[in-house]
Amino acid sequence: MRFKTLSCDSLTRILILFSFFLFVLTPVTIFSESDDGFEDIDIRLYQGSTSTVYDFVLPESEFIARNFNHTHPEIQDQYASAVQKLATIHNYSFEDPLLILNPYGTVTNGLYINFGYDNEDIGVNYTITTEGNKKDHIFQRSLKNASEDSDSFESQIIGLVPGVDNHIELELVDNSNEVIDTLSFNIQMPKTSSFYPSYLSTQDGDSTRQLSDGLFYLVGTSQFNGFTYFFDNEGVLRAEIDTNSYRFDNLLFHEDYIIMANTSTQLIAMNSLGQITQYYDMPGYNMHHDFIIGQEDEVLILASLNDRKSIRREDIILSLDLNSGQIKELLDLKDVFGDYMQVTTPSYNQDGDATDLDWIHINSIEKVDEDAVLLSSRETSTIIKVSNLYDEPKVDYLIGPEPVWMGTDYSNLLLTQKGTFPLHGGQHSLNLSRTSIQSDGEYYVTFFNNNYWRYLTRPDYMGHIEEHNSRNFEPNPDELSYMYKYLIDESEGTFELVQSFPVPYSSIVSNVDPLSNGNYAINSGKANVFSEYDSKGNLIRSYHYVSGNFAYRAFKDNFTDFWFQ
Repeated sequence: MRFKTLSCDSLTRILILFSFFLFVLTPVTIFSESDDGFEDIDIRLYQGSTSTVYDFVLPESEFIARNFNHTHPEIQDQYASAVQKLATIHNYSFEDPLLILNPYGTVTNGLYINFGYDNEDIGVNYTITTEGNKKDHIFQRSLKNASEDSDSFESQIIGLVPGVDNHIELELVDNSNEVIDTLSFNIQMPKTSSFYPSYLSTQDGDSTRQLSDGLFYLVGTSQFNGFTYFFDNEGVLRAEIDTNSYRFDNLLFHEDYIIMANTSTQLIAMNSLGQITQYYDMPGYNMHHDFIIGQEDEVLILASLNDRKSIRREDIILSLDLNSGQIKELLDLKDVFGDYMQVTTPSYNQDGDATDLDWIHINSIEKVDEDAVLLSSRETSTIIKVSNLYDEPKVDYLIGPEPVWMGTDYSNLLLTQKGTFPLHGGQHSLNLSRTSIQSDGEYYVTFFNNNYWRYLTRPDYMGHIEEHNSRNFEPNPDELSYMYKYLIDESEGTFELVQSFPVPYSSIVSNVDPLSNGNYAINSGKANVFSEYDSKGNLIRSYHYVSGNFAYRAFKDNFTDFWFQ
């Protein structure tokens, strides 16, 4: 990358600012086209702020429209170089900080802040205020300092509302949270990059319980591929993350990064500033539905073979070593369910060729211990425990409809239902929890019971079908899905329903996210609504969102020690 020469004193910065305000002409380019053929990135003054705010713009061209990918390593390097170049042209202070809108192209409404200070025991609190229809929307947080230098502060301001004027008040505080200095300015934010609305309609329920602190994040919103949206408790959009083309599926915290999907064949690690620092490719595989932290510095990934000769899909578990980037296949489910797979039937095209065999459709993975996991099979409406994952995997038990497994070699692995209750159907999103008084082999599993029956790979199936399971694929206000919580007792070989409550019906996708305060964040994907319920299952508030068909999941987290302090 070749940079145009700029001196590093404050006079240069003044001249640049003067040229902008006087002429408001072409953005100032501080580096030229890179050696690898990528287009220039222009640095310009953002015109919608009362403070000095920069943003990065790629020149408009047919090439950019067709080929630009801001998550590409070369583009990320160019962004990082531009940030570094700006940081050297002026001695920034709290009263006059370096501010850059969306410097790495990832958090589209994030605002980078950087300034020098000679005391490392300082912090920054901030308040964002925007006008609402009935009252102002206020968002308050404390920034986490991401700088590795003891004499500087570097972070990203999260919470600016797209498409409206935002008033920002910053407080410089000491380690006792006493205010040392203040700074305030306004910024008219651009609309979301995806043109997604900045406000959701909400509806309060009957619960008197408080909403948990944090941000909901909505992943896999159809017709908005590659975008993930973060909403506060009022339904105001506080962050929009833009990746390449694939839904998040999940978001994992690892050290100082979040790990997320970039494409169906690549995971990426993003730091709190929005910079992508690691790329993890999966040659030969396409991931789907879920990935979790496994052992130390490892991610377990649900995948399919990326092979035109194979019609099987959604039946493989991969291991990703986060240190080396090595991908290893841990389990192909045909190796433990081969006899069952033989009785399933693929889909065929008009020419009579087999095109697809989604014979088990694993949609969720959850860690039980260091070498055992739970899997959710939507196709068989079965929860599966697999142990000895890293050596010779074996199936420990099944929780599902007995007729599905009757006559196979696996029927003896079914746990016994304890009590009378409707069995789950087409379930998603397994969450395991334990209490300190539970014995070994005893734990809870909480999940979204879609209450939906579809068994396409066994067209000749004549077994019993639970009457309560819906056959309706499209949303139906007269039907319900459920939050289910099972108590598993491996020593007794039983499972028991200990809690359930109804939620809006969704035949596919959807999830339950148990929160630390006992509440539940629940997404009914096909119904286009996520909600927070109290520990008893009473609705606190629901949020209705826009999608082309569904959103895959919704979670909630406070993002402390990542974006916030």
